[in-house]
Amino acid sequence: MEEEQLRYLRVILVLFEGISGLHINWSKSFLYPINENHRKALRMKWLWKYANDKQLLWGKVIKAKYEGENRWMTKEVISPYGVNLWRSIRVLWDDFKINTKVKVKNGEKTSFWEDDWHEMGVLRNIYPDIHNLMLNQQRTIAELWKPDGWEINFRRQVNDWEITRVAEFLNTIGQFKGTQEGEDELWWKGRDKGIFKVGNAYRWLNNHNL
Repeated sequence: MEEEQLRYLRVILVLFEGISGLHINWSKSFLYPINENHRKALRMKWLWKYANDKQLLWGKVIKAKYEGENRWMTKEVISPYGVNLWRSIRVLWDDFKINTKVKVKNGEKTSFWEDDWHEMGVLRNIYPDIHNLMLNQQRTIAELWKPDGWEINFRRQVNDWEITRVAEFLNTIGQFKGTQEGEDELWWKGRDKGIFKVGNAYRWLNNHNL
């Protein structure tokens, strides 16, 4: 590659650093092409940024345009027209979310049933039968947690053969120590401080043949 082309490429990469917030290791002597999983892992970083800091200007624009499917992410982009950058990022949300846990604080962003906030995992997956018994299945932890404990309401009377299972469920959620000040945080699994790393996402994608 000619020297002029190398200088031009470096300018492009410097601009990429500034826009994306991703760091390029200039100490490496060679440039290598990246595969599809690299691209997916890089796009996942934008999901991480959006979920954890909607005060960013671009995050506000995305939120205003696509609204929210839940308190962490926008609705899925289904428009078939044009090349939509956010659509290519949003489509990775399910794979991204599998690798996250919620650190509960005030509970306002955390879905009681759908988010992975309990040490045992996603409650809807562990107790699908109890989930079917519940009223207001879309409520957050903040909406269900009261000063004297959980406000759990069933849509019908519990049958005798369901009592043991209900008791098990109540014991499981009874371990919760309560809400606290501050916003809930989305943590990347397998990291001490829960910080997303492109390399971790890339390895997970490779291991799962995605």
